[in-house]
Amino acid sequence: MAEIPGSTDEWIVLTAHYDSTSLSHGAYDNMTGCIGLLGIMDELSASAPNRYGLRFVFCGSEERGLLGSKAYVAAHKEELDKVVLNVNLDMIGSIMGKFIAVASAEEKLVNYLSYISMEIGWGIEGRQGVYSSDSTPFADAGVPAVSFARIAGGTTAPIHNRYDTKAVVSAPQCKDDIDFLAYFCDRMANSVVCPVSREIPEKVKEDLDYYLNRKRRPANR
Repeated sequence: MAEIPGSTDEWIVLTAHYDSTSLSHGAYDNMTGCIGLLGIMDELSASAPNRYGLRFVFCGSEERGLLGSKAYVAAHKEELDKVVLNVNLDMIGSIMGKFIAVASAEEKLVNYLSYISMEIGWGIEGRQGVYSSDSTPFADAGVPAVSFARIAGGTTAPIHNRYDTKAVVSAPQCKDDIDFLAYFCDRMANSVVCPVSREIPEKVKEDLDYYLNRKRRPANR
């Protein structure tokens, strides 16, 4: 973990996982996410102190079932009421692909991302829901969360196999992705009041129940 303290006692927690799967080099999934955290840390440390503190958490054992982020949330349960948002990075900077955001939070966050991306000419596809990554334990504990990724379909940027190497990652694209993420995080970290409501919508709670196997999804869904 690393921290950039803010001028308040509230925090934005940023996460990425550093483990990979057997045979994979783990360059795209998820060395790029860890590089993203370091890049955001570098850009936002220059403007410190921000209003909200920034905590950077590098999670292990994501591929084994989000074990690192689950352990963090469990160990810091009493502090979570001071966490206004989780920002998770899981696969950015691929040579090709679309940039996505999945918000385990109110729908307004998806709209907010759409608006600021149009403002600066950045392409993004946002939706509300659950992303299979380290954002999930935070959302399940009541902390609004959003995961970012650059997804390339087919064999362009494969994961969980021996083709996940640095050859599928573009340094310029990584830099562009990090610049957008730092821009978003800067707006969040310096907002007078965090614009994301601290509530998890019922639809997202239901999706969390399905994802975490607490409920069985109906056959017609």
